[in-house]
Amino acid sequence: MKNILLLLGLLIAFALGGYLAWQFTKPSERVDISESRVLLERIRKVCKLVTVEGDVTETYKGGDIKNFTFYLPFPTTLPAEKQAIINVTGTVMVGYDLKQLSIEMDETNKRLRISNLPEPTVLSVDHEISYFNIEESWFNSFTASDFTKLNKEAKEKLKEAAEESRLIEEARQQGMQLFDIIQFMAEASGWTVEFEGLVVEEPPVLQD
Repeated sequence: MKNILLLLGLLIAFALGGYLAWQFTKPSERVDISESRVLLERIRKVCKLVTVEGDVTETYKGGDIKNFTFYLPFPTTLPAEKQAIINVTGTVMVGYDLKQLSIEMDETNKRLRISNLPEPTVLSVDHEISYFNIEESWFNSFTASDFTKLNKEAKEKLKEAAEESRLIEEARQQGMQLFDIIQFMAEASGWTVEFEGLVVEEPPVLQD
């Protein structure tokens, strides 16, 4: 009887050991944990007129140099440099921010007066950034704040490139054509349009 109980105990222990070993050795289940939080900080009214958009690409070198002083035993300054080649591409939208635009309507005399016309400007930049040839040292390496700064600088680079290109002038020409259309449609309805600070070409004459 004792031998049977001993054998039964050994079988139970063996089965329990095998089960625990199988639990530890089987592939673990992967559970992806993600958390999303959307914060709506503010809502503001916008009135923007996009007349031109262009694709802009810029490649430049970014980084910095930090100087470290060591006493060996005399003061010795050694530079620690980090740098990366940055390629940024994006779509730049150029047009008019009309939030300061003023429109006055005189229904009695059928006169429309438009003033405070803005100059065309860069309205938005949608960009993507890539890093190449990243070089850093033990004493000066890239941090998360560095990449955030480089991303901001890259967006400014695209904006500057757009401002120096022909996009601003093309946006102005498209805006002038739009003002021509506004004047033509208004005068076709018997209204007079006055643009303060803007010379608008005469609308085409309708032929009978």
